[in-house]
Amino acid sequence: MSRKVGGLGLGLAISKAIVDGHHGTLSVQSEGKGRGTTFTVQLPVLKRVPPRIAKTPERDATSSKQSRQLRILLVEDHATTLEIMKKLLTMRGQIVVTAMNVQDAIRAIDEHQFDLLVSDIGLPDGSGCDVMRHAKKRRSTLGIAVSGYGMSEDIRNSIDAGFSTHLTKPLDLQKLTEAITSLQSKIEP
Repeated sequence: MSRKVGGLGLGLAISKAIVDGHHGTLSVQSEGKGRGTTFTVQLPVLKRVPPRIAKTPERDATSSKQSRQLRILLVEDHATTLEIMKKLLTMRGQIVVTAMNVQDAIRAIDEHQFDLLVSDIGLPDGSGCDVMRHAKKRRSTLGIAVSGYGMSEDIRNSIDAGFSTHLTKPLDLQKLTEAITSLQSKIEP
């Protein structure tokens, strides 16, 4: 499960989510293998600056479903993906602590209480399933597994480890938000 090659397409999925959130478009064009790729981002321009920044409809819908902030442990071994996911979850009103490997995640679980674990499965020093099992021993933490592997056996292994949901990379941020919202009512206050 350890990573031996580059990413799994998260950068493009995250970029698209950000551009969509700004009511823009992201397009990709290539003349073929070895010819390079052009990515084009188009964003609407405001004619005037509004007197105050209003919440986006997506954020309003999300925050109205959530009764309180969640304390989330986010485990991801790719530094850029980790930082972007942290920022996006924080923008949605969550309290996020991060770890990049099993050892740091277990240390965080031992030092803090979390409502939710969102963890990559393939980590450099083990598996996100190990992190979930440890979290379950400490407290009834719920979890969302994030993995580049989505075969039925992969999903079964993450559910057996204690994860409530298994999302496959490239990660759709809307699906992650929906998964967090659906688990919200099961989290103890």
